[in-house]
Amino acid sequence: MLAAAAACAATAVAIGVATRSSTRHAPIGPATERLVPVTGVEASTDRGLPVPLARPADADGADAGAIPRELDGRVIVAAEGDRRSNGPGWVFADGRYWVPTECIDAILRDNGYRRVVDPAPGDVVVYRDDDGRAFHAGIVKAVGAGGFVLVESKWGHWPVVWHAPDGQEFGDDHEYWHADRPGHALRILGP
Repeated sequence: MLAAAAACAATAVAIGVATRSSTRHAPIGPATERLVPVTGVEASTDRGLPVPLARPADADGADAGAIPRELDGRVIVAAEGDRRSNGPGWVFADGRYWVPTECIDAILRDNGYRRVVDPAPGDVVVYRDDDGRAFHAGIVKAVGAGGFVLVESKWGHWPVVWHAPDGQEFGDDHEYWHADRPGHALRILGP
């Protein structure tokens, strides 16, 4: 997990170039988003690890609009899209900023999350790429009989959506995480 902290710290240097993105979700947005650091705001995990925050360089650019037709019937739009946050930012920065995907594992470790098999409402779902790296996060909104799980997540500058864990374009490799802390937000100081 020390590697997770190093990867998170290294993204502070990389912000300003582009965020890493999975090619599997190309239908729902650009492969990368050019980001700039947020100034005057500091974020950290419960253990004090700094987490870089970012915003799109083209913050006033057009939003993506509606979810593409190929996802009709697989998602419910819960809130209109905006450019303020990505999926990890929706979960760990209350939808106010982009949080680098490289920081997800460090946040899970430092904020006392533990992996669970049976999720409960409020737990975090993390999606991993073929190399096992975390690249997307959402929040479990509901669970039900027969293993039913409803996830809320934010797809870059697209709308906030509710979907089944596998009802999205991020792949099938996902896991659930629980923490005994109020909420999921990082410690954020500043506006």
